[in-house]
Amino acid sequence: MTPYRLPLLDLDPYQIEGAAWLSTKTQALLADYMGIGKSAEAVRACDLIQAQKILVICPGNARVNWLREFQKFSPLDRSCCVVMPGEAPRFDAGILVMSYEMATAAADEMKQHHYDVLILDEAHYIKSRGARRTKAIYGARSNVPGIAAQADRVWRLTGTPAPNNASELYTHLKSAGLITESFWDFTFKFTTGFESTYGYKITGHKNEAELRTRLAPFMLRRMEGADLPPLCFETVAVERSDELLKSFLQQEQQSVAAADEELRKALTSQNTNTLSFLESTAGSYSTLRRYTALAKLPAIAEILEQNFESGTDKIVLFGIHTYAIEWLGDKLKKFNPVILYGKTPGNKKQ
Repeated sequence: MTPYRLPLLDLDPYQIEGAAWLSTKTQALLADYMGIGKSAEAVRACDLIQAQKILVICPGNARVNWLREFQKFSPLDRSCCVVMPGEAPRFDAGILVMSYEMATAAADEMKQHHYDVLILDEAHYIKSRGARRTKAIYGARSNVPGIAAQADRVWRLTGTPAPNNASELYTHLKSAGLITESFWDFTFKFTTGFESTYGYKITGHKNEAELRTRLAPFMLRRMEGADLPPLCFETVAVERSDELLKSFLQQEQQSVAAADEELRKALTSQNTNTLSFLESTAGSYSTLRRYTALAKLPAIAEILEQNFESGTDKIVLFGIHTYAIEWLGDKLKKFNPVILYGKTPGNKKQ
């Protein structure tokens, strides 16, 4: 990809402070809240240490943006290689930007090269210790090092350092050499939970003061920047009933339940409690969540329509399930939705 120069932008005081903090760390987790400007801080930190060989591993849809971030915030004229599908990485480039998928596939080759800095953008992508990309980057075992072992400094960036619970900090702390205990010892020490049908279910946290002490030299997290308005949160309860779930699934059974004979029978039965049936047959929390999400979709669509009709100009809606995203996109097509998810081709995402 051919670089082009953008006008250099100044950093805000809190970003300068974050960059200075990052530049002093060989292992770090920059966890400023979303929108604070973590990538700008990382670029400035690279300049502060005069890094010449920088590897950025990020989600695929952020690759081009990292090129722009270096152009906007660094006056240094480093060559840059943004590796797109079908292209080979240029290890002679000063800045090499790759997706997690590409870096995982090329891990053996990546480990043959040295990096002054490894930046792991959206580092929660490698929170699962058993995931292939986590093993490729952090190492499978102590005697099988990952890509990170080839970098003098490893800087992790994420606005959601532990999206669900404290156990998701384990891979980062372990790879940084800050803890020695096993995953389950760490999990049992800092979380509460119980044994369920689907395994150990984490319900809360404990020993938070000790965890904060461990994280203090490693993690920096600011929730708001000096120029950002305060965030407002509101929880909207969406009513879900057995009748709503059954009605919706009956309408959509060709696409939702085409391969599930038992589910089809339940949908046509007058005596079956659909919700109870799904709970007993789901097989996993993720499947049950998907069925539950189906029951909420009509109500969510109604709420969104009401917002638009009352004068709202734009809404950003985040979803987990592909089917739910596609259904809402079709239901709300009169509002010209832009859908960005895993099925969107890489060039269209840009």
